[in-house]
Amino acid sequence: MAQTYRNRAIAWIKENEFERAISDLSHAIDIDPTFAKAYNSRGTVYGRKGDAERAVADFDRAIRLAPTFAAAFVNRAVTFGKQGNFDRALADCDRALALDPRSAAAHSTRGWLHIHKNELDDALGDFNRAIELDSTFAAAHSGRGTVFRRKGEFNRALDDFAEALRIDPRLASAYNNRALVYRDLHEIDKTIDDLNRAILLNPEYALAYDNRGNAWIEQGKIDQGITDFTQAVRIEPSNINFLIHRAQAYERQSKFDLALKGFNAALAIDKTRSDAAAARTRILAMANSVKALTASSIRSASATPSTEQDSRPAGKPLQPLETRVSQARAAPIDAALASSYQQPTQPAVGAERTASVKSLAESLAACNRLVDGKIRLSVDVPGQANKIPIDACFRGRQHLDCLATALLSEATSISNEYAEIVRTNYPNLSSVQAICSIEGARIDDHMDRAKALDARAAALQTAFYNNATCVEKVRDDLGKIDLSAMRDSGALMHSVLDSISEPIDRAAEKERAVVRLVQDIKTSQQAMQTVRGLRAVTCP
Repeated sequence: MAQTYRNRAIAWIKENEFERAISDLSHAIDIDPTFAKAYNSRGTVYGRKGDAERAVADFDRAIRLAPTFAAAFVNRAVTFGKQGNFDRALADCDRALALDPRSAAAHSTRGWLHIHKNELDDALGDFNRAIELDSTFAAAHSGRGTVFRRKGEFNRALDDFAEALRIDPRLASAYNNRALVYRDLHEIDKTIDDLNRAILLNPEYALAYDNRGNAWIEQGKIDQGITDFTQAVRIEPSNINFLIHRAQAYERQSKFDLALKGFNAALAIDKTRSDAAAARTRILAMANSVKALTASSIRSASATPSTEQDSRPAGKPLQPLETRVSQARAAPIDAALASSYQQPTQPAVGAERTASVKSLAESLAACNRLVDGKIRLSVDVPGQANKIPIDACFRGRQHLDCLATALLSEATSISNEYAEIVRTNYPNLSSVQAICSIEGARIDDHMDRAKALDARAAALQTAFYNNATCVEKVRDDLGKIDLSAMRDSGALMHSVLDSISEPIDRAAEKERAVVRLVQDIKTSQQAMQTVRGLRAVTCP
């Protein structure tokens, strides 16, 4: 009877009816608590549902009951791999192959783990062996296709995915993995189509939702991306990458509270994730330096009945700077960076790089010299007993324009000077020929320049946030002015506040592009070290 329940559960699994499968497998285990295969099958279902803890518990139980059960080691390896615990996963694959050297599944799973560790040649060897053992093993063809894709051999990759789907037209992972090839080839319609098919075949396929979310983001469709990332997180709530991708999307929409929750959740799982830590620091800096306006900031506008021209409800605060800045950032980041890369300047070298931070400081100091002495501005409005003082950080519109121009100039300079490193695309070099085509002196120069970027970017961000803070203080002060004598007080208040914000808004998009550039450079740094080491032993 226990086997009958397990057989029906396997049928449910094929139909993605996971709850029914779990129910039948639990009945099988109730009937026979020593039924190792039932624990193994239930663990597989929990794994597909993203419940790693229950999956590992069931695989552990199966292995205790049947220590030579190779498939249970393979399935536990898959779960460890999803958790990012690749060393334990590889150890399980090795145990499985020691028990069953002809296990195509063990070779294929180990191949996927090697991919995650960027050990592509080892991965290719495992997938080739899996296909040699079982030429009809569709997942192995799909895995080998992924290796070819990572090596930049797109035609061979597409051939393997086609073979995988010929063998098993319902293999959702093959559609998911082929979609990534189409994305690399910038064939966005085919990318979305394959991901749609993957999700149709497996509505609980978290990675396919995540990949489709990334595809939407690349098209600037942030809301659709967040919807897909949310589905991925629902299915696998402990997947760090899914949490970070959604948090990054929220950040692009300036939904900083939601973004911060996402980055915190990722760091709670893995506190070593530097991308999440950097993003959290960036958002906290934004929260401390850019404050939203409150309703009291514009109570003068709400004191007068709204006119037809003033469509804003009385008492509703104007959008804070962080919201307006996000609108300037709405274009896809790659496009913003590309516009900076069109005319790269000759990179600075040696002491000139060290002087870059000083150069920004000198530019800002020059702006300060435009104003003699300390100026404390105020606004005198008839009908108000006292003048409205403007925060001391504000020293006139000419000074503000000068500061914004200095920030914009430095952001543009950084983007131009470091674009060459990103364009070299170190992480995706896939052949000795490509490595040897880069001169050693150029690699050394790129590495030196990458080290100098942090200080420049930090100085820029500090100056930007300081000036953004000042702008918000000035807006808050101006919002206290009683404009009831003006017929269209709401429209006038909007115009005044937007005028004050305009200079810093001009610099915002470039500043954001620099943040992304820093992330790209950090991704390239480790790859540069690898390339330099390989070049020393493989290039003539």
